[in-house]
Amino acid sequence: HCFGTSDQLYVFEAPIDMLSFITLHPENWQEHSYVALCGVSDHALLWMLEQAPALRKVTLCLDNDGAGIKAARRIAEALREKGYEQVSTSFPSQKDWNKELTDGAVPAQTEITMTTL
Repeated sequence: HCFGTSDQLYVFEAPIDMLSFITLHPENWQEHSYVALCGVSDHALLWMLEQAPALRKVTLCLDNDGAGIKAARRIAEALREKGYEQVSTSFPSQKDWNKELTDGAVPAQTEITMTTL
């Protein structure tokens, strides 16, 4: 996981997908927060929200497969029930964000430095 300064949290199934997404979308990446679920359970996500109550916008960037789509629906509903109104999804065109990265063009700026708290 990685805490940023904005109210935006991006959620992924795996750390490699999180890093691939950041590589594909490097603009202002350090301002946002990121969490990898290591599956489709929402425990890590809920922990992040407890640790950083300022996080109000959640984008579920789960895999574009049956399990990821089903989990995104379930997690989005659970978040809305907890009062999170700005919940969205962003699915890769490939199966996952790492596949999207490895099958496509890598942006010119690919160096990423990540610190964890």
